[in-house]
Amino acid sequence: MVRTRMVLVPVAAALWACGGSDGGTGTAPPVCGNGQVEAPELCDGNCPGTCSDGNACTADSLNGGSATCDASCMFVKIEKCADGDGCCPAKCTSATDSDCSARCGNGIVDGGETCDGDCPASCDDKNACTADSSTGSRENCNLTCRHLAVSECKDGDGCCPAACNTATDSDCSAKCGNGVVDDGETCDGNCPADCNDGNACTTDAMTGSAGNCNAACSHPGVTECKGGDDCCPAGCNANTDTDCSASCGNGTVEAGETCDGNCPADCNDGNACTLDGRTGSKDNCNLSCTHDKVLTCADDDACCPAGCNANTDDDCSASCGNLAVEGDETCDGNCPSGCNDGNACTIDSLTGSAANCNAVCATQTITTCADGDGCCPAACTANDDSDCSASCGNGEVEAGETCDGNCPESCDDGNACTIDAKGGTPGSCNVACQRTEIVSCANGDGCCPAGCTTANDDDCSPFCGNKVVDPGETCDGDCPGDCVDENACTIDTRTGSPANCNVACTHTSVTECRTGDGCCAAGCDNNTDKDCSATCGNGTVEAGETCDGNCPASCDDAEACTIDFVTGAAEICSLACVHQLVTQCKAGDDCCPAGCIPSTDADCPTATGKVGSQCVDGVIDCADGACMTEAAWGWPGGTCSKGCTGPADCPAGSHCAYNDGEAGVCLADCAADGDCRQPKYGCVNKDASADGSKECAPLGIGTGGTGDACDSVDDCAGGALAVCINEASDGYRGGYCSAWCKADGECAAGGKCNSDGVLMGNCLASCASDEDCRDDGWACYEAFAAGGPVCWASATGAGQVGDACEGYWDCAGDEWGTCGPEAYGWPDGYCLVECTAGTGSCGGGTACVDFGNGHSFCMDSCTVDAECRAGYQCMQVIATGDLVCYAAQ
Repeated sequence: MVRTRMVLVPVAAALWACGGSDGGTGTAPPVCGNGQVEAPELCDGNCPGTCSDGNACTADSLNGGSATCDASCMFVKIEKCADGDGCCPAKCTSATDSDCSARCGNGIVDGGETCDGDCPASCDDKNACTADSSTGSRENCNLTCRHLAVSECKDGDGCCPAACNTATDSDCSAKCGNGVVDDGETCDGNCPADCNDGNACTTDAMTGSAGNCNAACSHPGVTECKGGDDCCPAGCNANTDTDCSASCGNGTVEAGETCDGNCPADCNDGNACTLDGRTGSKDNCNLSCTHDKVLTCADDDACCPAGCNANTDDDCSASCGNLAVEGDETCDGNCPSGCNDGNACTIDSLTGSAANCNAVCATQTITTCADGDGCCPAACTANDDSDCSASCGNGEVEAGETCDGNCPESCDDGNACTIDAKGGTPGSCNVACQRTEIVSCANGDGCCPAGCTTANDDDCSPFCGNKVVDPGETCDGDCPGDCVDENACTIDTRTGSPANCNVACTHTSVTECRTGDGCCAAGCDNNTDKDCSATCGNGTVEAGETCDGNCPASCDDAEACTIDFVTGAAEICSLACVHQLVTQCKAGDDCCPAGCIPSTDADCPTATGKVGSQCVDGVIDCADGACMTEAAWGWPGGTCSKGCTGPADCPAGSHCAYNDGEAGVCLADCAADGDCRQPKYGCVNKDASADGSKECAPLGIGTGGTGDACDSVDDCAGGALAVCINEASDGYRGGYCSAWCKADGECAAGGKCNSDGVLMGNCLASCASDEDCRDDGWACYEAFAAGGPVCWASATGAGQVGDACEGYWDCAGDEWGTCGPEAYGWPDGYCLVECTAGTGSCGGGTACVDFGNGHSFCMDSCTVDAECRAGYQCMQVIATGDLVCYAAQ
């Protein structure tokens, strides 16, 4: 579809005719030959026989005849330029009519003339790069100017010829695009297109541009440890950068490792009270040591566990205060605080101390007579020891006597804790009451001797502080200060107090899996409690393991397009399968990797798609190797096809559609919509062929109205006649929803048809102003012969003639501006303005060039190649002699 305007040009013709009046007034019928001109005669007797007026510039002809008296002469003015008729009509010259003579001064450049009325006053073209000269003269209309291009590189002449540069000619300026790297440039003609060095570990950056010849690449190395950029910089590891793989031996403990460079040589912690174990190995960086506490009292293992002592474990040293009498101790927890044995005739002493567990009582018998010591040694008497009894019989109680004349009859002292006995006789003056303190614990005697308790004497009453655990007490004198049992797997609780002799400790087993309490409770593992060590073989995959009890027996995934290999081993719970995708196109491996095709890999299936089948690539999907893709054609899902010039070119089940006599495309035959891919395709005469043949073609099932944006037909409304004039294939910004038509009435409301009523056209959106049209490269124009303004493509960009462009929207020129695309041989695109008669006009510095087919376009004028941008050279247009920047040949 081409934007165009129709211009009606009126053609004027002059007709000169001669005739006569019949002059007749009679009523009798005219008689030819009576010498009278009677109506409706034109002559009678005076009729002309020939009609030559002697003027070579009229075409003379005789109408009628003398015999019928209607002869007349017609003289039509000759206006057409024609050789050999002896006439030189107005506006003809010797160049167009050989009957015209050349004449200097007639304002027409005749044969042999080079100018006429427009001869140049001077041949100085003000161009330092041409040597100007002339031949002929203005007076003779044969003045010709010659401007020979200066080619010598010469300083000071003001010219920089095409082959020169700043290095060879001081008149040259640094010029981007001259193929020479001048001062201030980094490149010229060899500028990098991009700076991608294919290395993920460099940051590729371009400064400047090829258009300014200062493009420069820099590739600073990536130093930041950052995941997701496919780079593992030096100094990074799997802990700091997810793009790094864990590497045993890099000195960093990473995922799956327990150590790296710091792995213990062995697991002996030098502590006899731990059972040292080991899993993994230093070479695999998964070495792990376990140190379980020794809890059993056992001789000769160099360990004294908590709760053991020298009596139960010969590895324990005697320890004062552990409530066990060991080794050289005389007591521990039961040491005497005093040594009074209640006998006045002994000297009692304490050696050692309870604090050192070596307290011992010593008793020495008194043998010296001494008053007042309460003792009467065996060899003493009342005379030498007041502590001795006196002699009986003297009627006086003397020293040593208990009575004398007044001896008691009974010795009962009323104290249940003494055994009262009467000794002696009055006659011997030795009646004495002996009261022996009860020291033995015995039930029912009414006495609770010192040292006895309710536990061994029912005559005692319980009380806290007697150092005996009585009923209702949990301790007495030996109450624990705390309840810590040094076992991380128990929760230690204390109730009561030493003052109340009811301290009680409880030790509840920990059952919760909780990291940080130092306990690995029963049923927990390293996944649920980090206080547990990972254990290979416990049926649970823990830190550093890839499997446990479920390790794969084989890594073969039965996929031909993966390379399968194993790392680690099931025995140490580190076995892992790696399945690397095959990317090489290689025959015989039963795999067809992405990007491979039958011609590069015999394992790839040969494309079998028939005409009409869905496709994204002709080589991969279509038997005939051609795909009308959605991106390029706007056909939803793509359609397998084939180029054709006639029916014989298309395979069975298809025909040659859109055939203009030179080329078409094969489309699938159909009888009903059900024969086509639903719902986006239907059975329609999409190309409006005269034979009415139908093909499976896209349907407009979308909501886009006339002029709305679209990528494919199914974005638009309109059913079978819907069309998407899209950007990818047709070059129109954002696409344009339309429909086939021959008249305005076939278009949706507000639409106009650009058909001539014979050939199919397209429905276009009506408008009153630019505001009625989309602002992404569209404007309101009287753009088509159908009449009436419509929204159509508009070059509203800033690009001037010759500038680079991706589409017409980058260029200036409004309705007549366009972009010569790179795909058609215009490097980086080329802004153009149509200059065909009745269209746009060329501004300064441009020239109108005929491209054939009735179209001419403005191009960038030049004098030397250096004035053109990269990819273009200064070339002469043969027809006009103009020099313009054209794609380099």
